[in-house]
Amino acid sequence: MQILLTGATGALGSVLLPKLLEDGHQITVLARGQENLSPLARINALLPASNKNRVNVIEGDVIAHSLMNFRARNRLVGKVDKIIHAAADVRFDEQFRTDIMTTNHVGTMNMIALARELKVKEFLFVSTAYVAGNQAVFSEDDLNVGQQFRNPYEESKYFAELAVRNFARSNNIRFSIFRPSIIVGSSIDGAIRSFDGYYGFFKSVCRLTKGLRKRIENPEERTIVLSCGKDATLNLVQMDWVVSALAYFVTRPACNRTYHLTHPDPPLVSWVIQSSMEYLGIQEYTLGFDKKPQSKNPLMVRIQRGVNDALARYRPYTHGVTNFISSVDEILPKRIASPPAIDKVQIALFLDYAVAMDWGEVKHQKAKVLETA
Repeated sequence: MQILLTGATGALGSVLLPKLLEDGHQITVLARGQENLSPLARINALLPASNKNRVNVIEGDVIAHSLMNFRARNRLVGKVDKIIHAAADVRFDEQFRTDIMTTNHVGTMNMIALARELKVKEFLFVSTAYVAGNQAVFSEDDLNVGQQFRNPYEESKYFAELAVRNFARSNNIRFSIFRPSIIVGSSIDGAIRSFDGYYGFFKSVCRLTKGLRKRIENPEERTIVLSCGKDATLNLVQMDWVVSALAYFVTRPACNRTYHLTHPDPPLVSWVIQSSMEYLGIQEYTLGFDKKPQSKNPLMVRIQRGVNDALARYRPYTHGVTNFISSVDEILPKRIASPPAIDKVQIALFLDYAVAMDWGEVKHQKAKVLETA
């Protein structure tokens, strides 16, 4: 099968690409050069020796209206069976709204236009389960249900989904939309390329705690409050399961459906925090359950304010409960029907890898927040 893939240098795409090659697909990748590396060099750096130079790499950018040069475009007309659009800006801070909307919404519209020009029969789009916004229950058939979006990332993916559906209807092209929840490392070894989401929360806590220990000697006086909803859950799914599910769906005809790649049994946020802090060896905390800290130490009051500010971006995910209704366990083969349970063994794998990579600061593993290749 001939596939055009975007986002191959991102956290998800960098794992999906070798899997698709392993399954025997012919892959063309749209990629940018970066830091004195050509697009080809960036892609080959992600692949084992046996797969190097097996990929047709085209220089381009999803946010550029032309996407790629004219000759490359002409060579692909009528020769691509499916587009898998996985490129995304995964930040969700309001200050980056313009960039996020440009990459995730406009970039998707550009890829849709390209699909039409190349006469592609199927368009596969990687969205997010959190187009649900603040909805308590969200099914695969839901999109616009009056939800409120908590950040530009959720909103951008919502508009991108709308664009995909409208395009498919008006151009008689089949689509599949995939909505993973919060992707964490491999269930085998914890490996992941980008350390945001779950990792960003605990990276911030580790750094704040390190500074706290330097400034306040008495352990009894340096307790920070980590606020979370008492009944809130955190829907984490392992990277290898998401990639296996995507690779399976690639082999099936697109049928104008949306699929939730979410965990059927997500753990409580409080359990995730406690288990993660235990593994990291951090004891200077208490769970807040929305209660305000009571410290009268002026220094601790300032530090707690800093903690609250640093973790504010994660609040929608540490205080909410969303029940994602999914049908994929009835569709996927039994061996991959459901993601592995999120237990303490898995938490240890995720964090062990993150710490070994210094939360993405190790040079060859350094996370790029903006992965639009």
